[in-house]
Amino acid sequence: MVNNGSKLQLIINIFKNCRIKFNLFFESKKVLHRKLKKAANNHEFVPYFQSVYSTKQQKFIAAEVLCRWIYDGKIIPPSEFITDLEKTPDINIVTFKLIKDAFATIRKSSVNKDFMLSFNFTVTMLLDEKFMNKIIHFIRKNPTIKNKFIIELTESENNFIYLNEINKVMQQLKQESILLSIDDVGTGYSNLLTIQELPFDIMKIDRCFISDRFAVSKSNMLETLATLGNALNLTIVAEGIETESEVKKVNSFNIDLCQGFYYSTPCDAKTFIARSESEPHLYQ
Repeated sequence: MVNNGSKLQLIINIFKNCRIKFNLFFESKKVLHRKLKKAANNHEFVPYFQSVYSTKQQKFIAAEVLCRWIYDGKIIPPSEFITDLEKTPDINIVTFKLIKDAFATIRKSSVNKDFMLSFNFTVTMLLDEKFMNKIIHFIRKNPTIKNKFIIELTESENNFIYLNEINKVMQQLKQESILLSIDDVGTGYSNLLTIQELPFDIMKIDRCFISDRFAVSKSNMLETLATLGNALNLTIVAEGIETESEVKKVNSFNIDLCQGFYYSTPCDAKTFIARSESEPHLYQ
């Protein structure tokens, strides 16, 4: 039988262990943030390209620019750092460099002149006036990329509640011929009301509504989202396409654009250029 003194000591030990774990967790976060800042200053973040294929045109028409971290000679995937990076001001520095590097890569490649690039932005980044003015200034200095620059809104926190503020910025961006896309439609905070309230040009449907690996794909959500997108006159991109049957599935709902391993794996700038030169008919 445990006496009161033993119970108290047990509780004290539990609290001590919890405090130690919390301290280790926050200390590891501080170390990671220091590493991320150093990496941003040393230009260790590089663009990777995953192309978007048009089944009707039978060619690649765009690419999503993804972030990779080259650390100690290893390629670190975004799942291991991007959430933490987005919580620091360095995300703006990294994103702007990705934009410049990616468009420089396009100029060196054999892709067609109308090829578009999309970049992931959080709502917090979109509402950063100083940063967005920098983006607009870049567009004005490089008029050839007008109508080829896509801002893809992703959100892990419910910042879509600031609809009026977001709408104002988006209207300004549209005046600069920047296209606007919403990622992972039907999941998280990118809800259907958001799509109807804000002036998006493109909606991207998450893989969970397409692949048979996910139970929700058995529902009619894919058809519902496709119908909504067509009704709102939005360009629809199906994400995570990996099989021919998935291509046929999305095509049956009048979805033309596909992104996924079936057509293109993410690759670095050198490989992207090589692909466009070895298979130019897919890019032109």
